[in-house]
This record gives sequence, structure tokens and C-alpha cells, in this order.
Amino acid sequence: MRMKLLLLCTAILIISGCSQVQTTEDQNGLQLMGADGGNDGFYDRDLRDESVFPPNQSSTNYIDVNETRPTLGTDVDKIRGVVETFDDVTPGSVFLNGNKAYVTVHSNKKYSEEERDELRHKLLHDITKAVPRFHIHVRVHDGDGER
Repeated sequence: MRMKLLLLCTAILIISGCSQVQTTEDQNGLQLMGADGGNDGFYDRDLRDESVFPPNQSSTNYIDVNETRPTLGTDVDKIRGVVETFDDVTPGSVFLNGNKAYVTVHSNKKYSEEERDELRHKLLHDITKAVPRFHIHVRVHDGDGER
């Protein structure tokens, strides 16, 4: 008798463990998608709900690739622009090497040593204000014009 009762209990446990009955626990927390193909899961329900994710307020932080961002070329152009604001001088070569900028300036006018130093210091001051992240080295070639 005990053997029959034990066999009956085992059969009931096996049959009840294989049932296809959906419980509320399945749908409300342990599985994101239900047995019906996930039509009422998080992905389908909440992403379509505009009160949760309004379409005009997306939380993306993508970089705008259309805007003009500063490059080494724009730094060189900025340095040349500063040199062009001075009278009687034209920009020569501009080299950037790490945090250093080497600027050559040409002039048709002959300068004395003091005038050349004064011009170099003015250029150095203005270029440093335009591009402060570089350590500027300025060479003034006077009396040779534009090359």
C-alpha cells in the first residue's frame, strides 16, 4: 500500500511539474517576454510609450559630426591670421611640434636689433593670446620680403 501511495505521489509531482499553466509570477517579474511571443514585454510596451520616452527628448549624447571642430590646421590658420594683422610683415612657415609652435615671419623692412626684438615680443604676445596651449618660438627675417 505504501508503495502504491508513493508511486501515486511521484506521478502527481511529475505531471504537475510539466504543466503549461502560466502564473502571474512569470509575467510580472521573472521573464521580460511572455509565452505569447513577447508582445507585452518591456521592449514592446515601454519603448512605444511616448510618456516614458518622448521622441523629441532622446537621451543620446552623440557628437555632432557636422560642426567644425578645432584641429592643428585651424591652429596654424589662427597663427597666420595673427601675423597678418601686423603691418609690413607676412607669415612664413608655421610648424607645430607637440606643445611648441615655431613661427617664421618675413618683412621687407630692415629692423634694428631693438626693433626686431620689440616686433618679436609683440608677435609672441598676440600669438600666445590666440593659441595659449602652445609655447611659441618666433623668428623674424627682415629685409628679405615674402618667400
